[in-house]
Amino acid sequence: MLIWLAKTLLFIFSVGLTSSVLLASTVELNSFLKNKEFYGTAPRQEYEFKFAIKLSDNPKLNVKNLSTNIAKGLNKLITKNKFKFSKQIFEKYSFSQKFETFVFKDIYLDTSDFLINRNKSAYRLRYRWVRQEKYYRYRLFPFLKTFYPDRCEIQFKGGYKKNKFKNTITVNETRFEFRNQSKPFSVSKSAPPAPWPEDEYLSYAQSGYYKNFAILPMRKLIEQISDKIKSIELMPSMEVVTERYRTHLTIKSPWGIGPNPEHAFIITIDKAVAKRRSKNISNSNISLSQLLEIEVEIDRNISTEINRLANIKSKKNTYKRSAQEFSLLARSNIESDLFLIKNMIANTLEEKYKVKPLPVTNKYSRFIKWL
Repeated sequence: MLIWLAKTLLFIFSVGLTSSVLLASTVELNSFLKNKEFYGTAPRQEYEFKFAIKLSDNPKLNVKNLSTNIAKGLNKLITKNKFKFSKQIFEKYSFSQKFETFVFKDIYLDTSDFLINRNKSAYRLRYRWVRQEKYYRYRLFPFLKTFYPDRCEIQFKGGYKKNKFKNTITVNETRFEFRNQSKPFSVSKSAPPAPWPEDEYLSYAQSGYYKNFAILPMRKLIEQISDKIKSIELMPSMEVVTERYRTHLTIKSPWGIGPNPEHAFIITIDKAVAKRRSKNISNSNISLSQLLEIEVEIDRNISTEINRLANIKSKKNTYKRSAQEFSLLARSNIESDLFLIKNMIANTLEEKYKVKPLPVTNKYSRFIKWL
């Protein structure tokens, strides 16, 4: 009990630790768009459902117990074999009974009047630790390399679209990752090493440039808002530290690609604490808010190829037309499976915990309203 209390206090306290004052920088939109090349991951569409719960209203909700009950529900669904996608390809889903743990530290940037949020988008600098224990030790010993963050990236999520009846969100995401597996970096042109000092890397997110490389997330941000303004000045608006518990539903399929071709669904439970970093969100310097968010997403390792083949337009080529029809059916079936999982989780929350989720929205927008 004492260990859990100490961990919780450190988790909340760590959100309150902020860096020195960061100077604003202005980006002229037309000038930035004149760059000939932009670096980052290609935009991809995320389709997911979210259940969100305000922890201050449900203090007894335990993440470990919740993950155990969700795992039991998944086992029942797999045993009963009610999934449509698995039947289409004559395979069965499987999943790891254990939830992996991570920690993310996200620093959101926005204008003074929250133009990015008002355009249903989010722009952030993200740090990632592959184990929760590693993050907490980093807070205590930030000078030790063994506890440095494992990843750093700049992300833009553009054009959130909500379906309040289905509890789903669709959004397009692109990233600029500081690792050798992502351009412009490579084995011969190594990415900068950890710990990626916060003020320095926030300045890259503000300007849209890393050294001489124009980053794709800034370009996508500008395209989202360029009809409204000629220049943009970004400052940190919010800091969110998230404990993540994650597992995957896997299946062999003809659409699997990438490093994890059998990944079909990502199931996560996030426990997040937010602190404002903008004077325009709240009058209190210590305003904190806690959120529990359950998310199920169709993994890009399978959705990318399904969507590509489903969007093929060919009336003459019989092979392409057959691939399109089969992929359209697959997309419909895997979305049906998504809602089967969603309903199981909704029933678990209501029956086991007497909890009804909040209306669906993205994390950044929700915290702005709460703080």
